[in-house]
Amino acid sequence: MKITILGAGGVGGYYGGLLARNGHDVCVLARTANLSALQERGLQIRTPEESFIVRVQASDNVKDFSGVDCALVAVKNYSLAEIAPAAAFLAGQGALIVPLLNGGARSSPGSAGRRTHGDQCCAHSARRL
Repeated sequence: MKITILGAGGVGGYYGGLLARNGHDVCVLARTANLSALQERGLQIRTPEESFIVRVQASDNVKDFSGVDCALVAVKNYSLAEIAPAAAFLAGQGALIVPLLNGGARSSPGSAGRRTHGDQCCAHSARRL
């Protein structure tokens, strides 16, 4: 299965690394220093139990990834609007979009039942997809 990771921080990087290690074709959308590190050194996963490095295809352009079966969206709420066009492109190509949202909106006492900025961002991005 060909899987694209949209947001290769702690959550996306971890799952992308596990998937690549288990034989899946993993692509990672990245920028700047992260892109360079992925291209030069691969994706390094470190846990208390083990460390390993896997090679992945990395690019800053989602259109470089063809034939994607599934995309994992693993960004924080405040980055959903920025990553939504990439997810929409992959969905348009037939990829299943799986959200692994990293970091919920913070609530304060008395905020039950009220929407926060993060909730609005999620709802807006989901409508765009």
